[in-house]
Order: sequence, then C-alpha cells, then structure tokens
Amino acid sequence: MPKWTLDESIAYAKSQLGETDGRKYAKIAVGWASPYDWCAYFDSAIKVLGELDCPYFPSGFAFDKRDLPVIGNRWVEPRNLQAGDFIGFDWDGGSQYGGDHVGYVVQRVAAGDYWTVEGNCGGEVRLKHRTIENTRSYNKDGSLKGYGIIGGIRPKYKTEIKPLKLTQRGDRGPEVAVIQNLLNLRGITSMHVDEIFGAKTEAGVKEFQRLVGIYPDGK
Repeated sequence: MPKWTLDESIAYAKSQLGETDGRKYAKIAVGWASPYDWCAYFDSAIKVLGELDCPYFPSGFAFDKRDLPVIGNRWVEPRNLQAGDFIGFDWDGGSQYGGDHVGYVVQRVAAGDYWTVEGNCGGEVRLKHRTIENTRSYNKDGSLKGYGIIGGIRPKYKTEIKPLKLTQRGDRGPEVAVIQNLLNLRGITSMHVDEIFGAKTEAGVKEFQRLVGIYPDGK
C-alpha cells in the first residue's frame, strides 16, 4: 500500500531542488552511497520513500523499452505522460531502446510537453521544461540522432480519501443529488433530483436510517 499521495510525492521532489549530493539518494534506494550517475537513484528514492507501487525502480540505471518485461502495462508513451510519472530520455541514438537519463514529471502542460524534476542534471536536482522537440538531438546532416523523450513509467499512489460532508435539511448541491438518487434507487422515495435537501429528502433519509438501524435524525 503506497504511503504517499501524488501531491506528497511531487512536494518531496520539489523540496530537493538544488541538492548536489546524489549519494544520499543511492543510499535510500539501494542501501549504499553509490558514486555513479544518480538520476535513476533520485527517482528510486521517490519510489522507496513513498512506498509507491511502481515496477523497475529502485534501480541505478535509466530505463527504456528493453525493460518492458518488467515495466509491463505501466509503460506510458511520450505524448501521454502526466504528473507523477517517471520520464525517460534518449540523447545519443537508439530510439526508445536508448535510455540515457530519467526524471520525474511534476506538471503536464500539453501532450509531449512537461515540467520535470531531475536528479544529476548538471550535477544537481533541477526543475526542467522538457518537450519531445527540445530534448531531441540531430546529426550534422539534420537526421534525427537522439529520440528525446522515450516514454515513462506510471506508479500507483496512495488514494487521498476526503471526508464526507455532513448533509441535512436546507443544504443544496451535488452531495444532495447523490443522496436523492440513492434513495430513489433503493425504492425508498420517488422524487425529482433537484439538489435541494427539503422535506421529502429528509423523510427519505429518516426512513432509510430506520431500516438500517440508525437513529433517524435525517442527517
């Protein structure tokens, strides 16, 4: 069961901006302070600290489509990424089979257009604007060399459960419509769903409460 929600994970990633000691992320991810390139260790730390449900990570290496047997249906194509996805890049050729760098999407602007937080980007954690076009590289003859954004991995986060609002006579809004629909579906009432908690809705709620053994206060 993931510990962090999407918002909590993004908040952690942003809190690390400017950090230059990548060894701490390796220690979080795999238990030892690796001296190697640490972009993947940064992503791994997000996965490990948040106890996210995510294949492939923790790892010290950038992913690509060769890792699909592990990643499976969590793979996301380059134009379909969203906030909370891990993103992969190819700079020097190999198309979607040439993973060179990874990061973490914190905002989707449009298809193929994202804001990311990346470890070991110029030796520190940086906020970057990444698009398919501005991450591609080209040979001297103008032919495509590096694919740019190759795709990503979609973790599962803790679901943020919001407390239900106490609803009673005199209230209005979509919560009232839910109650009215449920009362109608159960055959307790046959009322017009108007989002107004009036006398008929209150009577229906009281009847439902009596049927299930709850004190019938109409709330």
